[in-house]
Amino acid sequence: NVEKTQEFDAVLRLGGQALLAYEAGIGWRKVDFSAPEFALGEYTQQSGRMGLVYRPSDLLTMRGGLEGTRTDYDVADARANDAGIYVGATWVPTGISTVTADLSYGRERATVVSAGFRGVTGSLAWGWRPTGRVTTNVLLSRAKGREAGFLRTDDGATPDPATPTAISADNFSQVTNRLALSANYELTGKINLTGAVDFSQRNYGAVANTGGKDRETGISLGARWAALRTVTVGCDIGYTDRNNTSATNTDAKNERFGCNVALRLD
Repeated sequence: NVEKTQEFDAVLRLGGQALLAYEAGIGWRKVDFSAPEFALGEYTQQSGRMGLVYRPSDLLTMRGGLEGTRTDYDVADARANDAGIYVGATWVPTGISTVTADLSYGRERATVVSAGFRGVTGSLAWGWRPTGRVTTNVLLSRAKGREAGFLRTDDGATPDPATPTAISADNFSQVTNRLALSANYELTGKINLTGAVDFSQRNYGAVANTGGKDRETGISLGARWAALRTVTVGCDIGYTDRNNTSATNTDAKNERFGCNVALRLD
């Protein structure tokens, strides 16, 4: 089974770095699987948000507004509509530390595929650079299943860039709680070593008239090489262990290995 994910996001901000700015954003996602057994999880999603950004100083940025999503599953007449409010802040207490917090409250109405959800979700990410060569990241999050595999911080970067998350876009849970720890060590000016551990618990609520939870623990190690100014090559190895109490999933242990090439245009 091959999972294919596509994502597009755009944000327009009027006011730049002024005390008060306005922002609006749109998003689009599509998830497909090659195996027909996973067709229930294939979907296309559109999202939008609009709000205000308040920046009282260079050390603190706050934001808030309205957001909504519409998810259309490939199975007949299956959809989910979600609307709510969001607030967030980015705080730079020191030159070596950055804290980003986001909270959302909303209600999702869904048919067939998921049980829907009403409540609070959010994330807390802390980036800390204790030395000139070491960078660490801590992420604590509570997200709806589909969102857990796409989590981003306010600047668009993944909170734990050292490793791909063990939670992918085929997460069919009602809500996922997660703690991720990662570190990056700059061995040389062009080579970085990475490591991460990831703990998550998925609650399936009443999806497909079943319930239960599962827990995942993951660990990974990797290396990155800045081959050119705009080209980075990296490889990772990882291990994941999942224990299940839900009829919608199974126990699993897996090992993975992967390499990637990133091109950055400045």
